[in-house]
Amino acid sequence: MQEKSSQKIISAERKSAVDDYLHRKLSLVWKEGMNWKIILIGKGFNDFPFNSIEDMRKIWALGVVNLNPGLLRFMKWTNDFNPMN
Repeated sequence: MQEKSSQKIISAERKSAVDDYLHRKLSLVWKEGMNWKIILIGKGFNDFPFNSIEDMRKIWALGVVNLNPGLLRFMKWTNDFNPMN
């Protein structure tokens, strides 16, 4: 029982660290004034809700984002998407 509890804490800490890292990197690229957040959904996939369609379109227009290291590529959400597959 103790092991499962500690795994959840480690997982939550890792999720927070990844979220902070992505937010810092993307804040350098995406303009201030855009209201967005990151939702980690597993297996390297993230959801980026925006408060306006205009902000979302601006981000889509940028295409691939170089996170140095790594790239962030956007894909259109599909109804049958499952990050566990």
